[in-house]
Parts: sequence; structure tokens; C-alpha cells
Amino acid sequence: MRRLLLLLCLLPALLGATETVPTPAVPAPTPAAPAVAGGCAPATLPAHFNDARMLSESGKLLAGLPLDPQGPLATLAVRGSVAQHQRAFLDTWNRFNAERADPAMAWYDQELAELPWVDETIYYPFSGPDSLYPMLFFPRARNYLMAGLEPVGMLPDLNQLSETELSQGLGQLRHSLRAILAFSFFRTLDMQAELKHNRLPGVLPIITLFLHQRGYELRSVSTIVLEPNGQTCVVAPEDLAYRDTSRIPGVVVRFSRVGESEVRRMVYFQVDLSNEGLRKSPHYLTWVDALMPRVTYLKAASYLMHNPYFSTIRDFITRESEMVLQDDSGIPLKAFPAETWDWRLYGSYQQPIPLFANRAQPDLRTAYQRKDNRVALPFGIGYQHRRDTSNLQRFTRRPPAPAEPQAPAEAQPIVAPPAVTPDATPRPGG
Repeated sequence: MRRLLLLLCLLPALLGATETVPTPAVPAPTPAAPAVAGGCAPATLPAHFNDARMLSESGKLLAGLPLDPQGPLATLAVRGSVAQHQRAFLDTWNRFNAERADPAMAWYDQELAELPWVDETIYYPFSGPDSLYPMLFFPRARNYLMAGLEPVGMLPDLNQLSETELSQGLGQLRHSLRAILAFSFFRTLDMQAELKHNRLPGVLPIITLFLHQRGYELRSVSTIVLEPNGQTCVVAPEDLAYRDTSRIPGVVVRFSRVGESEVRRMVYFQVDLSNEGLRKSPHYLTWVDALMPRVTYLKAASYLMHNPYFSTIRDFITRESEMVLQDDSGIPLKAFPAETWDWRLYGSYQQPIPLFANRAQPDLRTAYQRKDNRVALPFGIGYQHRRDTSNLQRFTRRPPAPAEPQAPAEAQPIVAPPAVTPDATPRPGG
């Protein structure tokens, strides 16, 4: 009941609702004023953030896909940088699809498609810009909630870039994606530095690219801040860098599958998920909780939640989730007691990679040694990115045990009330 009331209170502000997204009055963005008490200040987004055709063509270009010859970016199709980008990505995507994406989709059909909650809201903390894998494992979800330390960044009007700028931006983008496409994860330290300084900066260009590569098209983009009161306010992209620590910067990407009318949402917040970070920003988990995600996905999470100083986010996930899909770098096995959770183990587990050698889980290794517990994994994922060494675990909360019926209470004999005798005590005035 508490969650339902909270959701009803926050619903107009959740996910950058349309009430707070004014239609741009001019094509060029102008700085937004700081947030005002009790509401959102007016903000003007770049015109192309609400131009679905321009966003879709931008996504195609970034993903190395052919452009519409009659589209708003048609003149860029003849540029050498765009042709080079398309050639470079063609083999990369073909290899990725054959080795990882196609087997992962087949695995989803067999292992996840019929489960409850997988078509609702998916929570993906420590995601960085990885919109690719949640789309593979939960392709029908309505909302995706992502979080990481990487900046939101900017998706510029690509028509405004010179050939030198576009060539540099596309080359940096390919370089930033080399690890996730080859190994299935971003290298965190490299990524944070690269995404901050790239010509196409932040997570937004990568989210856009991955969505279009998976057959989706963008409808609109809103850069937002999550205020301490739980409200999401739209701000101009350049104003995200001037926030105070209590205002959490983020972005809402609205998209749909090509040929379909249903609009889905992907929300990313740049937020520190350590205990100290969440102590400073308690409204973040309140916001997530109000959206009631029943499924949490974790991949290449650096074993952070094995540490006591990430206990708040770990406890939140194990308390609020009905299902957790993760590799061994997520939450330790001991946080999923068998009397509360059903386990389904995929692939193989021996030990972490040398960088995380101190995060070995003997209890997880023992669980994997039981053949009846283990199911083959047809693709590589996570730090152990090869097919024969990768692992995933699916934990599903057991339904609560039915209450034991109580024996009916023994019938008590009916006792007649005592006879009432007149009160002989003298009364005043009697």
C-alpha cells in the first residue's frame, strides 16, 4: 500500500512525464534556469530532441546503418567518415550477432520469455551506457532503469559537425565500444575518461546507437534532473554539468520498435551507488522503489556489492526484487538463501579473473559442481567472457509459505450472567 500511494503521488513526475516537457519554441537550445522550489523551471531542449525522424537517422548513422536518402542527414551519407564508419562496423556487428546476440536471444526464448515481470520494468544498476544487453535479455520490457558514474553527455545535431569533427567523433565511438562488443563489458576506468572527453560525449550517443542496432527507433530525448523531492525536471543538456550534488542528472530516451506504436522508456541516472553516495542522495532509491521494478539485472559489476560499503544497494535489490539475473560479479550467493530463493545456475564457475582473485566464492563453486544445478550457457558474457568459462545465475524469490491452519478454538460453555439486585446504597436526594 505504501508503494502504491507513493507511485500515485510521483506519477506525473516519473520518467520525465510529458507535463514537464515543453515543446521547444526555437530550434536552438537556450540555457535553462535553476530549479525552483515546488516545481520545475522552464527549460528548452535542442529542437532535434523532439524530432523523431532526426533522432532515428542519427541513431542509424552512429550504428553504422544505411541512411534514408530522403532523410534529414542524407547529405552526410556521402562523407568519407560515414562510409568508413559503416565499413568498420559491418564486420564487428556481424561477428557480435553471430557469437553473442543471436545465442542470447535464443536463450531468452528458452529461459526467460515465459517468466512473470520480464516484460515490465527492469532495473540495471552499475550499467554505464550498456543498453545493449538488457535489450537482449528483456526485449519486451516497457521500462529500463539504468545507473552509473558516467556522464549523460550530449547527442548533437550531426549536421552541424564538420567532417573533421564527425570523423573524430565516430572514430572515438568505435574505440569506446571495442571492449563491450568483443568481451561483453566496458572497462570502467577507460570508459569514464573516454566518455567525458569524446567529441560525442557521455552515455547518450551509445544508448542511441545500441537501440538502433537492435531494431528500435527513438521518439524523443529529455535531459532531466531528479530533485530531492523526488520530482524529475527537464533541463537543457548543458545545465546537467552545473547541478549541485543533491540534484541527480539523467536522461529519458523514449523509443519503439520499428513498425510498432508502443513507446517504451530507458532512463539513465548518473549516481553514486555506494553507501555514502546514497546517503547523500536518498531520493534516488525512493524514485526507483516507486516504479516497482521486480527484475534486477547485474553484469560486470566489479564485485562492488561484495563490500560492506555497497550494502545499501545490495540490500535494496535483495529486498525489493522478485528475480535477479547476474554473473558472479554481482551479489554474493550467500545473499540468496535457498529457503527464500530458487537458484538456476548457467555455464560454469571456477574462480574470478586475476584482477578480482580475492572475490572467489567457494560456496558458488560448490553449487556449480552439482550437475543437477547447472544448465549450459550458449554464449560468453561478463569478465569470463568466453563461452566455456562464463556464468549467469537466476535467482527467483520463492512464494511465501502458506500459513498453517489453526485449530478452531474450543467452544466455551455459556454462563448465565449473575442476577441483578437493586442497589440499596442511599443516593443523594433519594
